[in-house]
Amino acid sequence: MKSRGSASASAICSSRAGKYKKLLENQPSIAHNNDMPFRVLIMRLSQFRDVVKSTSHQFLYGECARVLDDDCIDFAFLPPENARRRRDVLTGMRSHMPASEFDLILVSNSYAVELINLPYMLKAAGIPYSSDERRASNTKPLIIMGGSNALSSQGILFSEDNALADAVYFGEGERNVTEIVRTLSQAAACKRRETLAGLQDTITGLRVFGTAEKIIKKAVFSGTNVEMLANAEQALFDSTEAGTVRLMISYDCPSFCSFCFEGWERKPYREVPFEELVKAAKHLKRETGADTLEITAFNFNTHTDIPKIITGMNRIFAQVNFMSQRADILASNNALASYEIAAGKRQYTLGAEGISERIRSYFNKNLDEATLLRSMTQLMTQNAVKEIKLFYILAGIEADDDFADFSRFLTKVADLKTQYGSPARILCSFGLLVRMPFTPLQYEKLLLTKGEWQPVVEKTRQAVEGAGYEFRLTYPYEEYFLSQALVLTNQYAAPALVDFAERNIVYDESLPAGAWELFTSRFPVTQELTAEKTPGYRFAYGGVDTRTSAEFLYARFLEARAGREMKSCMGGECRGCGSCTDEQRKFLLNHVINMPTAADKAEVAALLLEKQRAKPVYVKFSIPEDMSHTRTETRAAFVMRTLMDAAESAGLEAVSSIMTVKDVLFDGDGFKGKIPHWYGDTVYAVYPFANDARAELLRALEKSGRTASDTENMPEEFKITLENESRTEPKELEKTAQGLLDSMHLPYILSRKDGCTNLTIVPKALKKHIVGSCLVRGGKIVMTCTSKADFSAIIKERFTAHIQF
Repeated sequence: MKSRGSASASAICSSRAGKYKKLLENQPSIAHNNDMPFRVLIMRLSQFRDVVKSTSHQFLYGECARVLDDDCIDFAFLPPENARRRRDVLTGMRSHMPASEFDLILVSNSYAVELINLPYMLKAAGIPYSSDERRASNTKPLIIMGGSNALSSQGILFSEDNALADAVYFGEGERNVTEIVRTLSQAAACKRRETLAGLQDTITGLRVFGTAEKIIKKAVFSGTNVEMLANAEQALFDSTEAGTVRLMISYDCPSFCSFCFEGWERKPYREVPFEELVKAAKHLKRETGADTLEITAFNFNTHTDIPKIITGMNRIFAQVNFMSQRADILASNNALASYEIAAGKRQYTLGAEGISERIRSYFNKNLDEATLLRSMTQLMTQNAVKEIKLFYILAGIEADDDFADFSRFLTKVADLKTQYGSPARILCSFGLLVRMPFTPLQYEKLLLTKGEWQPVVEKTRQAVEGAGYEFRLTYPYEEYFLSQALVLTNQYAAPALVDFAERNIVYDESLPAGAWELFTSRFPVTQELTAEKTPGYRFAYGGVDTRTSAEFLYARFLEARAGREMKSCMGGECRGCGSCTDEQRKFLLNHVINMPTAADKAEVAALLLEKQRAKPVYVKFSIPEDMSHTRTETRAAFVMRTLMDAAESAGLEAVSSIMTVKDVLFDGDGFKGKIPHWYGDTVYAVYPFANDARAELLRALEKSGRTASDTENMPEEFKITLENESRTEPKELEKTAQGLLDSMHLPYILSRKDGCTNLTIVPKALKKHIVGSCLVRGGKIVMTCTSKADFSAIIKERFTAHIQF
């Protein structure tokens, strides 16, 4: 295999040890073995582009950064197709060090089907597939896997004692991951496998293969009074998401939906207090320079302090987005939708889940049609709502009465849309029910043929399209079948995944044709797998204690089949699932959601109006050379961090004073598509949160030594130096310069003297005020230009521009 970096340039992680970030302070020194630092590789099983919005690798980085220096932590993602075709060796994206040379690999597995990529990535790294083989040779790296799919990751097993990973971690990793990394880093290299085995007895949630079997308790983080992820060190990536951060405001969901893996696997429900969220948000903004916040939670509107959070975050970030919420809570208060609209929300996703009341009862949604229609009415009466997506799960048991119920509901939605003149686009998105382990529906019959699903899917499609709405099915049948088999098989399926790796089969946005057939050739679909399960059925990972007993889950399955729902404990009474401590139970039973008032709505509306009306000050800023190939969003985040530091050095509380920054010159619309990769001088508009804070912001920036102005004050002319490492011959550069001037229709006279070529613009062309001069010297093209200049003719020729004014 060739040794190349497996990540594209657009995904390169900015080192905190570089000039853009201060080195981490007051970090404990790490253990060294033979003067070599302990190195950790954080591995995602999907491409960077697919998980750029995910927080899993950020979480693991933050845990590691508490005990390791930044340059000891690296990342690897599923290699892109061209790297796979070349059979490149898997390396860290920052250091380009082969994955096999790291001491520890932390694998994050987010969903079932991406698990097939783990053996492929081990193969690409030259690492043996099985923990038995790695243990026998006592070789590095150690491999520990966790993530949101951990409790359904049994596809990694060769046996109970042998797996694709050396250990798997179940539950929430806050602080525990740090302790694992600390302990392993302090052990002698030859003793690390032995040390890892010993950690099974001290780290809750850790199952180490090859050690004595024992009950493993799911790890539940109790310290939610502090937002751990946002308060941790942040890795900085060059991506379109560089200006966006995510803040988790609560853990789990207080409901008992029978199908929901996260709702059962992550219990109990806990919240991060508002005051801690504000501290965390400010820390995030300082660390990253982001101007956009996404509030994350299973259902954000279950939090006690919805209006305080949304309004408070709008005082820190330019844009605040809040996603998933429960339809019943939205329907319960007339002011909630109105407040959210005032806070800028325009698109809604409502989890209806079942197409009929019978199916919703089977799912334990506690959502009758009247409540669902009330939530739709709340949105239809708000003309600012642009899109409403209704998300459904098809169970495969839908009958004619369910489709009739669904059609009547869609007609009522259409009537509401007409009645209120709503401009909202209505979408209906559908997934197929994956019966997940550790949920009541793990006992349900599995449907693993197209013949069982197609009638249900087609009748649903006809109902949706017949009502005039858009129908979407989230994934194809074969992908669904493989996902379902992987999460509920109790066979040792790792050999099938190794077969995939040996055939270079990976999941990369889609499953290759024939993958499901290959899997079933090794592990045929059996009656035992697909039949309804009995209470004594042996599920995989049966030795994991999730706090909720199998007896409770089976009882809930029978109730689901009978259509008998169980209400949430929130603000009610304990339902006996066993997830909570006494303190957690008390919080949940006494929980109250503080709904927005008219004053809250007026406050957030006034705040957003101030932000919209805010006028910027302007700052001359020089982008460093080593950021010449980074994205616009990455540069803006860097500028934001730098200017916040500058303003705070002048005594200004910058996090709440600088709302956002925007390049109004070379990364602006005027030069879009007209200039190659560049670095050097430009002009940024720096926006305060309100116009009455503008003068103070300007004074602080000037006091810090920045060239700042309250007017745009663009340069009349700038110098641009064009360089191409592979094109340095004078004749080649002359030809390029001539082509540039020709493309701008600028006649010139060419002369050469003392190794310098002068392309003198003729007087008539100078009057166009596009290019003032053009020289070729020292292996570079040097021009003086105005903002009318257009360099699009050389954008694809790998030139880098240095701009000065």
